[in-house]
Amino acid sequence: MAKSKTTKDEEQKVLELEYKTALLPSAQHKTGLAGLVFLVRTMEERGMAPLPEITRGEGESWIIRFTRDNFQALFDELYDAEKIMIESKSRWSGQEPVDTVEKTTEREGKTETEKYFVYSMTVPKGAALRGVLPEGDEGDKKLKLWRDMLWATYRGKPTTRGVYEERVQGSPCSFTEGDWKTLLKDMNKSKEIPGTYLLGSERFNAEKVLSRGTLKESLLLHFSHIACPLFLSRIFQIKRGKGEGGSAISLKREESGYVIVMPEIVDVDKYVGKYRKWLGSDLESSKYHRPVSALIDLPEEGGLEFLSSITEYRVETKGRGIFDTVEGAEYYHMEKKGNAVNLLASAYVPLSRDVLVEYSHLVAPGGKKRPLNFLYKTCRIRNILDGTPWYTGMQEILEQYPSELFVWSKDGTPGNTPFFGNDIRRRFTKIAEDIEYTREAKDMGIDDAGAPAVNRDDRLAAKTRDIVRRYVISELKERVKKELLPNDKTHLEKKEEGDSARYSVEYQEAVKKICNGAFLALRGRKGSDIAEYFTGTLCSHPQFMKSSPKNEDNDEFILIARALVDPEEREKIKLFAMLALSACSYVYSKDEQPQAETE
Repeated sequence: MAKSKTTKDEEQKVLELEYKTALLPSAQHKTGLAGLVFLVRTMEERGMAPLPEITRGEGESWIIRFTRDNFQALFDELYDAEKIMIESKSRWSGQEPVDTVEKTTEREGKTETEKYFVYSMTVPKGAALRGVLPEGDEGDKKLKLWRDMLWATYRGKPTTRGVYEERVQGSPCSFTEGDWKTLLKDMNKSKEIPGTYLLGSERFNAEKVLSRGTLKESLLLHFSHIACPLFLSRIFQIKRGKGEGGSAISLKREESGYVIVMPEIVDVDKYVGKYRKWLGSDLESSKYHRPVSALIDLPEEGGLEFLSSITEYRVETKGRGIFDTVEGAEYYHMEKKGNAVNLLASAYVPLSRDVLVEYSHLVAPGGKKRPLNFLYKTCRIRNILDGTPWYTGMQEILEQYPSELFVWSKDGTPGNTPFFGNDIRRRFTKIAEDIEYTREAKDMGIDDAGAPAVNRDDRLAAKTRDIVRRYVISELKERVKKELLPNDKTHLEKKEEGDSARYSVEYQEAVKKICNGAFLALRGRKGSDIAEYFTGTLCSHPQFMKSSPKNEDNDEFILIARALVDPEEREKIKLFAMLALSACSYVYSKDEQPQAETE
């Protein structure tokens, strides 16, 4: 049956929709409202007309007034599309190439000619995003990431892309006619919500109830995809074999789906402003084909990274700050396999100030983002979200992966990711600074309410690190020829990492042998064997132990002695010692260890 066309009376009517942000049923609906506001504002900036009239009322309410013409114009812009040319090394199934080209490349001194097939492809135009993204390659990468996400998630099945095909041919969106009539008739009517618009939804829930929503609320879901922060999750493959720079370990990264973040928005106006600023921020230039700012190693990181990055100086310490805008975030980790779009994980991340501050201190101390080893970062982020000690889960990591990832050597450790031990060294340094700060505050009689709390685990970690460090220094001075020690100092005794002192290959091999030997010896020990190795080997050289007869809590000898006889504490000493050996193993050599990941 042919659809009835909109009557003249229906075309002249004004559709008024009122939304209260707090009463919207999900974070996706709230993000959709933000997307609608964002789109209309960008259209206005580009001089487009006609436009819906948007009024912000009291109590975070929004009134949108549509006419038939501006209703059509809004959706035509939202779903606008264009044709682009894609080069592929392989033929596409069911589609003939429009052209073929040959490209010449040089690999290992040899010239090779490769054939590429050129295809015409319809893609979302994304003009609203293009207008606020930075100019240049990095902005183009972010727009492409958004397009790829739509084709892999919301519109993962080619049969769902019809509206974009209409627009690329210059036709208006055909679905708007039916939606306009039904909204005029009964905007609060309940209707099934297609998975095309609501991420993670099943047609029927666990109770076999159909997924439904009102027409007015469901309208917002059209716009959520242009106001949601987007990230790309990766997995790492670690194999023995020739890696970058001839290392013994091959480390490769693979994309493992898109992480779409739906913030729990409190204030739409503030969110749109912060979202625009985030989109338009200068992006770090790189050789990656993806924007570096969008790369994450853990799905949960998406919400944390967005909320952390949109705050001023990464962390606001006064007032409610970001929590006036967003309360938390949902994330959806989705990946396309063939024509099937799979939801790999989804969760709500409730954020507290402590969580946000700790995350920001991890990834961006001082406000500038710092590259981290992927194993270290994922472990720390999980612990931050779970509220568990910083070292939880690290013993499993040290036992699961090859020792070359943790004991540095020029020809063994992968050169395309920051070294694990450097991140551990910074963590130990921070612990030592906190302990010293607290001690000085107490000595000066200052109220230590503002001083960082130092728990027993941190004291144990700091002292174990000191013992291991002294062991490595002493072993090096015994085993290495004196002329190989610049200024008679080991690499651990230099004042600065960037010291101009150079250490020979022979010296580096000695460091590797000492640290790797102790690392593997500890990794294979359990129970009382840990205490025996710790006291008999790591403490075989003179060690300074601070005594405190009047206060056993400050007595380092008692701290270590009690830990070695307690089964649980003994395992902590083992872990802290292995981490300290990793930190001690790195010998700084200019331009040899990357400070960021490379492909």
